Formats: sequence, C-alpha cells, structure tokens
Amino acid sequence: MFTTNNRPQDSPQDCSQKEFGVLSGVGEVTFDVNGGFLYGKIATSNALKGYTGKVTGGTGAFKGATGTIKTKTLNNKATKQAVTITYSTYQRTAIP
Repeated sequence: MFTTNNRPQDSPQDCSQKEFGVLSGVGEVTFDVNGGFLYGKIATSNALKGYTGKVTGGTGAFKGATGTIKTKTLNNKATKQAVTITYSTYQRTAIP
C-alpha cells in the first residue's frame, strides 16, 4: 500500500514499486505518482523497524514539495514495506 497525504494509492500508474531490502543505510528515492515525481531521502539503522526520511522536491504537481516519508516493514526479511508520504507544496502566484 502506498499512501500520499492519507489517500491510499495502489494502482500501478500511481506509484513505482520500490524494493526496500537493505538492512541499514541511507538512500535517495523517487516515487512516480500521478501528476509528477516525488523525490526524497530515506535512512534506517534497522530495516525490520522501517525507514524514515524527508521529501526533498518533485516535478509537475509536486514541484517544491516538502514533507516526510515513513515506512513500515511488512515481513521478516524487510523486502516489503508500506510507505506513507505526507507532503505539501507552495505555489507562488504573481500579483499583476
């Protein structure tokens, strides 16, 4: 299950499948979400407990996005994760 701002997204066109199998470390991630890409950085010291990280930007509807990424490990090999992304964007508008 992939969640963005508390709205479940589980169809293939809404998210790219990620393999979060490393037991510890840091990494950059890209989520292919309907409307653009969301970029982030995640880290863990124990993948069996999950990952945490920050949204660092995006493209399209997600340009300038900031927020958090949290995962919950779904199996004892840490190869399946439920991902929750909470983000916001700021759209600057010109004043005529």
